[in-house]
Amino acid sequence: MSKRPELILFDIGSVIIDVDHLEIATRLAKSSEDPRYTDQAEVLSALKSVSAPLINDYDTGKISSESFYQQMVSTYQLTMDFDAFRAAWNSCFRENVQVSALVNRLGQDYRLFLLSNTNAMHFECLQATFPVIRNVKTAILSYEVRSRKPERAIYEHALKLGDVPAESVWYVDDRIEFVNAATQLGIHAIQFQTASKLIEDFHPILNNA
Repeated sequence: MSKRPELILFDIGSVIIDVDHLEIATRLAKSSEDPRYTDQAEVLSALKSVSAPLINDYDTGKISSESFYQQMVSTYQLTMDFDAFRAAWNSCFRENVQVSALVNRLGQDYRLFLLSNTNAMHFECLQATFPVIRNVKTAILSYEVRSRKPERAIYEHALKLGDVPAESVWYVDDRIEFVNAATQLGIHAIQFQTASKLIEDFHPILNNA
């Protein structure tokens, strides 16, 4: 496993950047005029159920940011304008500084790509806010390639873009189903658990760069 990889793929959310969906739910609840959605817990639950198909469409580039905003306003009876909604939608991110430091260190010696299920508003915010995201120059994003993990197509897109065999690629993701999908293609996939464990996982190649 310590063979030098030709390419390293990193998931973004809950790996490089911590994500707190409750923060989004709290802000939406404060703006909702629908009595069903004035409680943050109810909004959080709805985001994972009622709004899941809509978010999937947004994450796969089937609808624009403006259309997503309008449909969210309709669903939750929100009083916020687009800019306020964007601020709420992007309020969930906090940098995992230990992982960011590892990514920056790896970037000095290895080719790095980002591989993320995300959407236009989120990625624009991530790029604007976190230098570590800007430092990785190539990103395979679900809303651009119209495919989400764990679909085979998004991994194959990364391999094609990297022009490398799957066996020479390392990949980090927090979701076990995404790790398993990558493993089925022959990628050396690592499930992220903690920053210290990830640093331990990469220790052999950090000393073999």
